[in-house]
Amino acid sequence: MQRKIMADVMGAVFQDLVTRCMTTFVNLDIRQTKGPLCYLRPGSRPFFCKTFSRNAETHSLSTDGKILNSRPLKMFPGSCYLPKPGSNRGDDAHFICEEDQTFGVADGVGGWASMGVDAGEFARQLIYHAQCAIKDEPKGAINLMRVLEKAFSNTRAIGGSTACIATLRDEYIHALNIGDSGFMVVRKGSVPFHSPVQQHFFNCPYQLGSDPNSDPPSLAENIKFHLATGDVIVAGTDGLFDNLFDNEVVEAVLQGNKEGLGSQEMASRIAQLAQERAHGDSDTPFSVAAREAGYSFSGGKIDDITVIVANVACTDASDQ
Repeated sequence: MQRKIMADVMGAVFQDLVTRCMTTFVNLDIRQTKGPLCYLRPGSRPFFCKTFSRNAETHSLSTDGKILNSRPLKMFPGSCYLPKPGSNRGDDAHFICEEDQTFGVADGVGGWASMGVDAGEFARQLIYHAQCAIKDEPKGAINLMRVLEKAFSNTRAIGGSTACIATLRDEYIHALNIGDSGFMVVRKGSVPFHSPVQQHFFNCPYQLGSDPNSDPPSLAENIKFHLATGDVIVAGTDGLFDNLFDNEVVEAVLQGNKEGLGSQEMASRIAQLAQERAHGDSDTPFSVAAREAGYSFSGGKIDDITVIVANVACTDASDQ
């Protein structure tokens, strides 16, 4: 059952932003669970406010210098996509260009559906045009900002989308991330890097979009992080990161490595785990963030789930 309710954003910091929005409505999907309680599952909100006037941030991180790779590194990626129940294609889209050592994910902003818009079409077009733009880039020297800007300018659909595109070059993962999709690096049971979330306020991520006041590609986080042999990159949309804590992803990766799973199998396992959490009543990153924002909420967030897993190894390693 869908209802429109006025967004109740707690805190004076958020209130000024909300009042300047052209719309402050959020769709709530109410799911009856076992017992008398209903749990609210907010969909991401389209954003129509003027963007913050700040430049893109660059995160340039590396190891302590003790990890040296004697041969060039390569990503061996695999993916899994689980649309939310009752949805044919869902609102997520992704691509993997192993030859170009590049991947990307996008998540169409679900709030557009209340306006009769296919919320996933913008994400699908954005990803398609990103793939096309990558093929026009010099081999081994992909300019991600140029790719994102070209993909955005060629997307004609109505709607909005988060986006994260990444490429491996010179032992570094280079990435652009706008919104709440993203990636994390798992290294020997720890998480040395997790891309930061960009949001205007709770459940309203930065987003590229057809509305002239949507966020421009220039606001994307510009990320550079040094990789090492044995690292596992786990990327995805918010359907992954809203439902699994970092330690749960790490445990899944360690168990998968122990069982000798390849990247495709590991992506499938992580996606299925996220889907289980989405339908459960245990605390999730989304429920914790919701309560911190002033909402009464528990359990997971039912959403489309995209997971990309890329095992990092030397170029002479066998494909996984």
